[in-house]
Amino acid sequence: MHRSLRSLCRSRWKTQHNAFLKLNASLPKGRSAGRVGKLSTTLSSNSMHRSLRVALQVALENSAQRFPMGRVVG
Repeated sequence: MHRSLRSLCRSRWKTQHNAFLKLNASLPKGRSAGRVGKLSTTLSSNSMHRSLRVALQVALENSAQRFPMGRVVG
Protein backbone atom coordinates (compact mmCIF):
# COMPACT_ATOMS: atom_id res chain seq x y z
CA MET A 1 0.00 0.00 0.00
CA HIS A 2 1.25 3.44 -0.83
CA ARG A 3 2.53 5.37 2.19
CA SER A 4 0.98 8.73 1.23
CA LEU A 5 -2.47 7.16 0.80
CA ARG A 6 -2.19 5.55 4.22
CA SER A 7 -1.19 8.86 5.83
CA LEU A 8 -4.04 10.66 4.01
CA CYS A 9 -6.56 8.18 5.41
CA ARG A 10 -5.11 8.51 8.91
CA SER A 11 -5.25 12.30 8.70
CA ARG A 12 -8.87 12.17 7.52
CA TRP A 13 -9.76 9.85 10.40
CA LYS A 14 -8.01 12.14 12.91
CA THR A 15 -9.98 15.14 11.62
CA GLN A 16 -13.29 13.32 12.08
CA HIS A 17 -12.23 12.02 15.48
CA ASN A 18 -11.26 15.54 16.65
CA ALA A 19 -14.64 16.86 15.49
CA PHE A 20 -16.34 14.19 17.59
CA LEU A 21 -14.23 15.11 20.63
CA LYS A 22 -15.23 18.79 20.27
CA LEU A 23 -18.89 17.81 19.99
CA ASN A 24 -18.64 15.61 23.07
CA ALA A 25 -16.95 18.42 25.05
CA SER A 26 -19.69 20.89 24.09
CA LEU A 27 -22.49 18.70 25.49
CA PRO A 28 -23.80 19.32 29.02
CA LYS A 29 -22.10 17.33 31.77
CA GLY A 30 -23.49 13.84 32.17
CA ARG A 31 -24.56 13.63 28.52
CA SER A 32 -22.43 11.75 26.08
CA ALA A 33 -22.35 11.41 22.33
CA GLY A 34 -21.24 7.80 22.73
CA ARG A 35 -23.63 6.36 20.15
CA VAL A 36 -22.91 9.19 17.75
CA GLY A 37 -19.20 8.69 18.32
CA LYS A 38 -19.44 4.97 17.70
CA LEU A 39 -21.37 5.58 14.50
CA SER A 40 -18.90 8.27 13.47
CA THR A 41 -15.97 5.93 14.09
CA THR A 42 -17.68 3.12 12.18
CA LEU A 43 -18.45 5.40 9.24
CA SER A 44 -14.93 6.76 9.30
CA SER A 45 -13.43 3.25 9.35
CA ASN A 46 -15.71 2.08 6.55
CA SER A 47 -14.80 5.13 4.51
CA MET A 48 -11.10 4.52 5.08
CA HIS A 49 -11.40 0.85 4.09
CA ARG A 50 -13.37 1.76 0.97
CA SER A 51 -10.70 4.33 -0.01
CA LEU A 52 -7.93 1.80 0.50
CA ARG A 53 -9.80 -0.89 -1.47
CA VAL A 54 -10.29 1.49 -4.41
CA ALA A 55 -6.61 2.50 -4.28
CA LEU A 56 -5.55 -1.16 -4.32
CA GLN A 57 -7.82 -1.87 -7.29
CA VAL A 58 -6.29 1.05 -9.21
CA ALA A 59 -2.78 -0.14 -8.34
CA LEU A 60 -3.66 -3.65 -9.52
CA GLU A 61 -5.10 -2.34 -12.80
CA ASN A 62 -1.99 -0.19 -13.37
CA SER A 63 0.20 -3.21 -12.65
CA ALA A 64 -1.81 -5.32 -15.12
CA GLN A 65 -1.31 -2.65 -17.81
CA ARG A 66 2.44 -2.53 -17.23
CA PHE A 67 2.81 -6.32 -17.17
CA PRO A 68 0.14 -7.56 -19.60
CA MET A 69 1.47 -11.15 -19.72
CA GLY A 70 1.73 -11.44 -15.94
CA ARG A 71 4.72 -11.30 -13.69
CA VAL A 72 7.73 -13.45 -14.37
CA VAL A 73 8.81 -15.37 -11.27
CA GLY A 74 12.33 -16.69 -10.73
